[in-house]
Amino acid sequence: MSAPAGDLADLAVVAALGLDHRHWEISPPATAPGTDGLLSDDPATALLEAAVLADIAARAGAVLATVPVPTAPVRDPGEWPEWSTTASAALMAVLGRSPGLLADLLRAAARAGFRAPAPLLPDLLDGVLRRAEPARAVLAVLGSTGRRLLPRDPAWAALHIAASVDLDADNLWHTGSRDERRAHLMALRRHDPARARELLAAGWPAETAPDRSMWLDVLRIGLSGADEEFLEAALDDRSAAVRAGAAGLLGTMPGSRYVARAIGRAGSMIELGSDRLQVLAAGPPDDALFRDGVAVGGIRGGGITSLLAAVPPSHWPAALGLPPAGLLEIPVDSGSPITSDDLHEAWRVAAVRFADPSWSEVLLDHAAADRPGATVGHPLDGDLARIVAGSWPATEAADRTVALLRAGGGVAVVESSLSVLPGPWPAGVAEALPEWLADQIWANAPVGAGFYDLLARRLPTDGPHLALWQQMLDEGVEGPPAAARAAVRALDGMMLSLGLRRAFLAAVGLSGWDGGQLTGSTGPVGSTGGPEEDG
Repeated sequence: MSAPAGDLADLAVVAALGLDHRHWEISPPATAPGTDGLLSDDPATALLEAAVLADIAARAGAVLATVPVPTAPVRDPGEWPEWSTTASAALMAVLGRSPGLLADLLRAAARAGFRAPAPLLPDLLDGVLRRAEPARAVLAVLGSTGRRLLPRDPAWAALHIAASVDLDADNLWHTGSRDERRAHLMALRRHDPARARELLAAGWPAETAPDRSMWLDVLRIGLSGADEEFLEAALDDRSAAVRAGAAGLLGTMPGSRYVARAIGRAGSMIELGSDRLQVLAAGPPDDALFRDGVAVGGIRGGGITSLLAAVPPSHWPAALGLPPAGLLEIPVDSGSPITSDDLHEAWRVAAVRFADPSWSEVLLDHAAADRPGATVGHPLDGDLARIVAGSWPATEAADRTVALLRAGGGVAVVESSLSVLPGPWPAGVAEALPEWLADQIWANAPVGAGFYDLLARRLPTDGPHLALWQQMLDEGVEGPPAAARAAVRALDGMMLSLGLRRAFLAAVGLSGWDGGQLTGSTGPVGSTGGPEEDG
């Protein structure tokens, strides 16, 4: 922790949580006659001296300069103190309500340097089974007692395997069970993708076809151009499932030879006329087409759409001389083998496959213009919105999200945009949400449980927005009766989850934390992998 001089509140947090949990520094007056020996070598004594300096500096209005302070060594996770009974009560209330929020709170506890109390471990371990996100997060807070418990119940086998992974040794890969080998490969892929690929390649010919297919799926973790040679070779595998898996991965890599072949096949299949786009028929299938696993059935419809969807959308503006918005406005000639809707569908698929934010934004705008006021959009709208929001500069993301809410964006688009906005969300976003949600409920838009869960995980735990949500509940939610009743139940649950989150974070000393790593990451001790599939 960094505690600027004059901020006694920060030093109080350090004292309350203990020196084992916080790294900190003090900024004494720059005019001090030398900084050597300014503070004691003992961290506890230095903390008291730092508090005195901070108070003197604040009273004197001194110009400050940063000087490091000795800190206590970081404790091994097995030696972390157990979190309090208050934290346990909040966590157990979350257990079974929201796997995502549970994972957030477990990561927060690890960040604060607390482990799960021993009496809580059996229920906690049972509660994270078949829940990928909390199962990975719980490994960081088990402590030595929890890790000793893992082998004692067969139901905890997947957790035990994940906790046993040693990235510095490959014994588990060579001698372990199928699940153990998978856990090892996944963990290694997260930390050293090249070494994981080399380990896989060394024994590839001896693997069974089902295992080869499974290992390829693991390569999605950390996929990069360095994997291309291995995947190209897998296109010639004896197993159709392995060939399809390799093609699926190569087809998302814009600079790959696979994508270059796709452009060679379909990159000239669209021609720009005076006021129409002419889509040409595909050429006859050849060996390269079959090797790349391209679907060729229904060559007058689905086959052509598949060929076009394999081309990066960034290819078309350069090839046809018009920006994406201009191309979407031009209809497809009636004599073409596919329609305008077919072509736009191919471009949607390609925009998602290659995560192209420019095309994604234009496709969303075009769809909104075509379907004004629609409560249900295209199935890929959420994916497109996630790509667009993920490209926003951090300084603009909140303002753009507020604008989207005030413009009445659809549920899928708003939910996807919010999902990539780090929490806790800024006040502007939090305060714009109640009115937007009320409008969606009135219109009977499909607001699912996942949306309310996202609110519980990312909304600030305090602020004026809480009164707006409570007002919705007190005054009643307007809309079709069934939708209104469902919304009231969901809002009640969301408010309860927010309160539990507030209580837990306060109990582990993170009530003022900005939440930067509460979502989508691990605490300081991390985890080396875990069950990947929710069930």
